[in-house]
Amino acid sequence: MQNPKVNIHGSCSNSVTHMRNCASSGRPVIVKAVDNAGLVLDACNIAAQFGVPATVIMRWVDLPGYPQGIPNYQEEPVAAGMKYAAAVKQRLSQAPELTPLTGKFYLSIFNEIRTQIDPDNPNYNNMHPVSWIAVCGQTVAEELLAAGHKVTLFSFNAGTPEPEDWLREKVPDLLRFAAANKDHVMIDCHEGYPIGAGLNDDWRQYWPHMIGRFVHMYTACQVLQIGFPSIVISEFAWQYDNMPDGTQALKVVQEVLAEVYQPWSGFNALYLWTGLFPGANSTLSNKMCSFANTTLWNYTLTGSVEVEPIPEPEPDCFGKPRVQYARTYVLLHDSMSVEWWLAAARGGYAPRGTPASGRFTVGTSADDAGVADLLKRRIIAVNPELWGAGEDGTGLEGFFKQYYPGATYIPLAAATPAELEDKLKVLDPNNPPQPVPIATMFSAPIGTAAERDAGELWND
Repeated sequence: MQNPKVNIHGSCSNSVTHMRNCASSGRPVIVKAVDNAGLVLDACNIAAQFGVPATVIMRWVDLPGYPQGIPNYQEEPVAAGMKYAAAVKQRLSQAPELTPLTGKFYLSIFNEIRTQIDPDNPNYNNMHPVSWIAVCGQTVAEELLAAGHKVTLFSFNAGTPEPEDWLREKVPDLLRFAAANKDHVMIDCHEGYPIGAGLNDDWRQYWPHMIGRFVHMYTACQVLQIGFPSIVISEFAWQYDNMPDGTQALKVVQEVLAEVYQPWSGFNALYLWTGLFPGANSTLSNKMCSFANTTLWNYTLTGSVEVEPIPEPEPDCFGKPRVQYARTYVLLHDSMSVEWWLAAARGGYAPRGTPASGRFTVGTSADDAGVADLLKRRIIAVNPELWGAGEDGTGLEGFFKQYYPGATYIPLAAATPAELEDKLKVLDPNNPPQPVPIATMFSAPIGTAAERDAGELWND
């Protein structure tokens, strides 16, 4: 049995009282604040006072230079991520009361971010939007985690991204990062009924393409043989401006928690969309606050959720690294003489503390080059044509794409050992000349259309 992990999006007049009631009863504090630092302050302090777990999210609608929190897709994604992280920190500086709570709540990064190609708004270097936001989002997260914060990423709009997007170029790196930092990073999705659906429709007819769509991410994790990232559903809606009566709404909440969300160990919270923000005169806002005060909060205070936990896949790895680090492997062919080995060692060496600081690993095993549960694996393949066309005609690059997805493949041509040494001395593995990233995406969506519509992706 588990406590229900649900609350409304935003707050109502009795939100703080409800938080205190939950915490004093040993139940978790679950809050998503929008432009309301005071609500975050109350939630974190109450959770600390009673020693209960808390899932507290802070979202600012606008950031300095970023209306609605949308980044600039036309910028190089790492640089864009650095700028965005700086804007988040600037906004935080305007709420100094939150400084003592750093690391106690999550910062919501992006909101309903674009995942589709837009011919009128091309991305930097024609990157796919999902690949771009994976790089940008991970950069933002790394910057904020380094400052002690926790983050939620993306707030994907209901019905997005596409199932195959979770295996698109650069996204597996993001998933590995999120899985390795699951106590500090959550993938944030919005879910609910589709436009035009009836308020009393059975939610199961919208699973998993609108409700439970996050399972496509976990399918990708199974394919990649990595752990599951933490997940939060920060908006769940029946309609943009309406909801069913309290009895029907509670029935749906109870069922989706038990059947869709809480069986997953990485699930943290479900937040019900309130329409306009508290105090606004809207049908949904008034209905949701009434539902919270009369029905939902009684359930979260006294109810329980019976679940059958879904186990995470064990990564295909006999040992995890003690710490995450960036590994660069210089891959030589078996036919190369000791002179090539010495050249690779000399070229890949740099004193610690210097800008290059290389000390690359050198070897002849393509498997050794690709294997390891590391977020950053870079492979410098010397004269890769020596390995031949390979099983599928794509050569060494195809080998790593198939068997060791997520690595960065850097082909390097050298006619002599001396040339290899010279090239390695000036090569920056973080910014290699014309790197060839290993794509890890399917050419078609995961499963058949019939399987996706019937929700049978997990019956294997």
